[in-house]
Amino acid sequence: MKKKLNLKAMLPFKIFHITPDEHNLITGAHNHTSIEFMCVLSGKGRIEGADSSHNFAPGEVFAYGPGESHRITKYSLDTDILCLDFEPHYIWFGSSGFSDTRLLESFLNTSPKYKNKLSSAHSAYVYNNICMCEEELINMEDEYLAAIKLKIADTLLYILRNCGFTKPRRMSASRSYNLESLKKSMDYIDANLQEELDLDKLAEEANMSRSYFCTVFKRYNGIKPWDYITIKRIDKALGLIPLSGEKKLNIALDCGFNNTANFYRAFKKITGKTPGDYINNA
Repeated sequence: MKKKLNLKAMLPFKIFHITPDEHNLITGAHNHTSIEFMCVLSGKGRIEGADSSHNFAPGEVFAYGPGESHRITKYSLDTDILCLDFEPHYIWFGSSGFSDTRLLESFLNTSPKYKNKLSSAHSAYVYNNICMCEEELINMEDEYLAAIKLKIADTLLYILRNCGFTKPRRMSASRSYNLESLKKSMDYIDANLQEELDLDKLAEEANMSRSYFCTVFKRYNGIKPWDYITIKRIDKALGLIPLSGEKKLNIALDCGFNNTANFYRAFKKITGKTPGDYINNA
């Protein structure tokens, strides 16, 4: 299986299809920093996560939070899965008219009932919303970006109210200055992946103590700072490998790894493949 990436790379979300590629390969397990919805348009198969394993069929919907490893292990040749990815800060930070951390509770504060697959009673609503997001992106009518964000927010609200994925928690209002400072530190990470990063420096960027920074980061992103950094560095490597004739050591250094052993270990953990496997299948 191979992800057909959308060319609109500057958007704050990704909408794409997963279909069998010409080599008829199985995907490796992978992690990401985003929340991902997967809507099965056609085909049958099996998808496995770290804590759940499910068969899939047309009309079904799966959802994975930040840092949740998952992979497709079986599929029919007519498989077509519509995916929508966005990072939590797309919801909790921005100037598009609203931001609300509580909408993310189903993925950042999950209960034991959360098993990645939506029930048949709830799949249709989410399925239709994700399909409408793709239609908005294709048609690009006036304010289509706002329409997509509203559909995503509506989807998160529906899951929060109806699916029982969230553990009870006494909610406290998010402090806007915390979120602004947190986003500043995340922007610093994204701009300096090739540099040596340490938690003290990142906490300083956010004007927080180290321990409080780690707590806030995990609370609003669903993963720890170092996990976020590692995934982002591997994402950068994935973009460099197909375009580069450089040695793997140079790619590793360009992505912030100080040696190939650390690079290979992180690459395998995040993508389920070695760099060599990825190059051969690119």
